[in-house]
Amino acid sequence: MTAAGGEPGARAVQVTVPAGEADLAADALWCAGAAAIEERPPVAAGGEIVLVAASAAGGDAAPLL
Repeated sequence: MTAAGGEPGARAVQVTVPAGEADLAADALWCAGAAAIEERPPVAAGGEIVLVAASAAGGDAAPLL
């Protein structure tokens, strides 16, 4: 996982997971307080998926880590 910066006040994390576990990882991010989650498609067939989860503006991204 890596923390990513964006607009002022916005906080996001990127999580790389096996494609078959993307739903489980997204659910864990929602439970941790994510306000939005983007799923990026795998680069190769059967590859890993990158989830980008953001907290609300001004929110703390630490629970998402």
